[in-house]
Amino acid sequence: MKDIEIGPIRPPSESNSLLIRVTRGCHWNKCYFCGLYKSMQFSMRPIDETIEDIRQQAQFYQGKKINSCFLQDGDALVLKTDYLLRILDAINQVMESTDVYCKEDFSLEKLAVLVNSNSKYVSQVINETYHRNFNIYINEYRIQEARIRLADVEKYGNYTIKAIAESVGYKSTTTFTNAFKSITGITPSIFQKMAKEDTEKKREQ
Repeated sequence: MKDIEIGPIRPPSESNSLLIRVTRGCHWNKCYFCGLYKSMQFSMRPIDETIEDIRQQAQFYQGKKINSCFLQDGDALVLKTDYLLRILDAINQVMESTDVYCKEDFSLEKLAVLVNSNSKYVSQVINETYHRNFNIYINEYRIQEARIRLADVEKYGNYTIKAIAESVGYKSTTTFTNAFKSITGITPSIFQKMAKEDTEKKREQ
């Protein structure tokens, strides 16, 4: 990763996070307790460079689950919304290789932590970018993953609908069934039955 630019500090709380440098230095740079950026002039990194770093790290860490990202340097959120939205879109592409949203306790607050922001801001980004509230946004990801698992008869063929629901983050089977039908038009049990029948037909060929 010699071509990827990394800032000078990784906070202990971000020990397992993907580091993404979006600025150099700190726009405030007047804190008495911090001399880290005193000799560094604040600047924003070109957006194309940052996105290329994200893509390279996605390839480098392929197969490894990254549950959070830390935007460097001193105050990444000083950047304009449009700039951050492009970065967050790139992060979303990386995050799609994880299943963190399948955890039962996944929440808007936890998503905000993953992108080093606050829940109000993340909610606004989702609403304005995807025209969905957080619950609908996460449901779509979970149902898509449920469809993949239901279709994988070899691995999940013996799972009950309840087990599939729990595996993608639903406490209630009824809630899962309603969400699944709302998005796909059919119930998960019918989808599972169709997947098994399709698998049997392929085996017979």
